[in-house]
Amino acid sequence: MINNNSLNEIRKKLKILCVEDDPVTRQRMELYLKKYFNTVYVATDGAEGLKRYKQNKPDIVITDIMMPNLNGLDMSDEIKKLNSYVKVLVISAHDDKEYLMRSLNIGVDGYITKPIKTNELTEALNRLIKSIAISNDMKLSKEIKHTDTHKIEEQTKEDFFKIFQVLKENDLVIKTISKFKGLILSTNSLIEEIKDDKIVIVCEKLQATMAKSEKNIILHNELFKQDVFAEITTISKQKNKYVLEIKNFKYMLSSPSAREEVRLIPKEDFLASLFYKSKPYHVKVVDISLKAFSLTSENILNTFNIGDEVELKLIIPKKQKTIYNETTFNLYINCKGIITKIDEDKIVVFTSYKNQSDKNEINTYLVSRQKEIIEELKTILLQGI
Repeated sequence: MINNNSLNEIRKKLKILCVEDDPVTRQRMELYLKKYFNTVYVATDGAEGLKRYKQNKPDIVITDIMMPNLNGLDMSDEIKKLNSYVKVLVISAHDDKEYLMRSLNIGVDGYITKPIKTNELTEALNRLIKSIAISNDMKLSKEIKHTDTHKIEEQTKEDFFKIFQVLKENDLVIKTISKFKGLILSTNSLIEEIKDDKIVIVCEKLQATMAKSEKNIILHNELFKQDVFAEITTISKQKNKYVLEIKNFKYMLSSPSAREEVRLIPKEDFLASLFYKSKPYHVKVVDISLKAFSLTSENILNTFNIGDEVELKLIIPKKQKTIYNETTFNLYINCKGIITKIDEDKIVVFTSYKNQSDKNEINTYLVSRQKEIIEELKTILLQGI
């Protein structure tokens, strides 16, 4: 457990950036932060904040949301792309769920509302500092014990639970990532209890709803070598909080949190045919993005190889509104592709479109489909867990 004395020593060594467009609030924040941090940078808007981050590489970023030139969330998104481990604390006059949702999806590490209360700000900063300190200690320990860091080794059950114990004892958040028909949500959760072979975490209602649909969840924290996949055994509501019991932990070679683009499960009426060496194959579309399609078909392993060039013929239902009514017609798109990945029952085809118009149609479908999934999720939320 990290005590207050060690926390103060660690704090002095860290660099912090405060981004706030209001001059009075910015000055007060700067004076407050300089009492605890030796190195404090300030910026007047998101554009300047991003520039300051690139120049000085602070450990913690505190930012307002609504600012000229570049807002705080867009700036935070850019900073997280540069360094996913930097701690970002969002301070906003808005308690809007839309802002909160976007903050969580970006991966911010804390969110407090104005007017700023000193005790809330101090508590939020201390939580971030603890996380940084423990992460650094764990990384140093791994560097001493392991010289081969180029491959992911099997993690024992005991190793996972040692990390869980550290997170719980220090009240450190663990990012929980859930999917619903391709839609990804990342929120901050806390470990409430550690049992023999499972842990109990507390999460938001939206997270619990999405987790119930997939029956699994992904855990992210700097103490893990990679994101961790886990199975959900039970989901329950206890008073005003939602509780998940999870077990069977294993490292992932890749994670949805690293995706650079939207990948969604289409509706059943989104159809595709695959042609390989002029021969047609019946396939089902598993998920789609602007760059690639995941397809499933029988006997995949014995039919295709990575690097094979194929052609896709897509049939996409599209609605057209007129003054009098709304009609639906089928849009046909042909595109070429290369098989980049093969699993037991799935292939991934990286696509190239014949023209920009076809690419725009796929993008339009993804935007529309994302809205449909969000509305479906809202309906499920109203029904309860």
